[in-house]
Order: sequence, then C-alpha cells, then structure tokens
Amino acid sequence: MKRSLIFTICLLFSVFFIQSVNGQIQKGNWLVGGSGGFSFDNQNTSNFPTNNGSSSVNSKTSTFLLNSNIGYFIKDKLVIGVNPNLHLWNSKLNYTNYPNLNNNSNSKGSSIGLGLFTRYYLLNNNQNYNFIGEVSYGLDKFTDEDTYLKKTSISIGPVLFLNKNTSLDFLLNYTNSSKNYPNNKIGNDIISFNVGFQIYL
Repeated sequence: MKRSLIFTICLLFSVFFIQSVNGQIQKGNWLVGGSGGFSFDNQNTSNFPTNNGSSSVNSKTSTFLLNSNIGYFIKDKLVIGVNPNLHLWNSKLNYTNYPNLNNNSNSKGSSIGLGLFTRYYLLNNNQNYNFIGEVSYGLDKFTDEDTYLKKTSISIGPVLFLNKNTSLDFLLNYTNSSKNYPNNKIGNDIISFNVGFQIYL
C-alpha cells in the first residue's frame, strides 16, 4: 500500500513539475486536458390579463458542461485529436394561473458528444506563453431525442505555461450549432470565453 502511494505521488510529481527536455509542443508529444462550466438561468414570462386573469411562467435551469480533449502533435506546434464532452441540465417550471397545466413541472436531460479538433501554436517553444488557433467539429446525442446536434467551433487566445508540462488556456470561442427535425431546423450562434487546463506528455 505504501509503495503504491509513493509511486502515485512520484508519477503526479513528474507530470506536473518536472521540466521536459524535449519541450511541450514538439512532434511526438501528447496533449491531454479539458475545461468545465456551470451556469444557472432564471427566466420569468408574464402574459397580459385575459378572462382568467394574468398568467406567468417561471423557469429555472441549471447546466453543467464538461469538455475534454486528447491530441497528438503530428508536427511541431500542430495537434490533432478528439474532444468528448458531457452536458447535463435540470429545469424547473412554475405555472401561475394556467388551468390546464400543473402548477409545477420538472425535467432533466443530458447529452454526450464526440468531435475532432486541430490546434496550432503560433509562437516557438522558447517562452512561457503562446497563442493558439483551434478549429473543431462534433456531434452531440441527446438522451431523449433521435436527432443529433452538429457543432462547428473556432477558438483563439493566449496560453500560459505553468511549467513545460502544464498550461492554462484563455480562449475566445465562437460556436455554430444546428439540429434538424422532421419539419424544421434549429440553429444557434454562441460566443463564449473558456478557461482550460492542459497536460503535455
């Protein structure tokens, strides 16, 4: 038991703190990392008074998103890889003065996705920071639907190296997504700021 603990500590130490002689963004290295996020949305909708009086709907949604990536440097500064993700959400609806609906309604949902990405580091491997451009394409499958969400993303931003084996990413991201139904199509454009953590092996 003690030997296993010592081995684990030494392995973690080597990954996070030992300086790599070959550098972190050279051909033949691996990139492993990801990012996560949590959001809470509270929305109120009120209708004008009718014969039954005014009505309103209160919606509260909590969302958890986990993105990960595994890539390989096919040449210096250029990575290709896959990026699985997990998306969970929980919604609570409260209806006021809706005769045909229950006062409260709860719903949960989730999706899992898989995509391909390519990332390029713009600067050489001789400083503590860099800038990257990244493009990805993926599909998300919702547990309660037969259709898929198609996503195309572009990210740019600085990378801060904590040492030669770890870095923090600060990326401005644009995502275009679409989902096809039998009678209609839903599209969405999202601009976000993401912080990620990467390990170079």
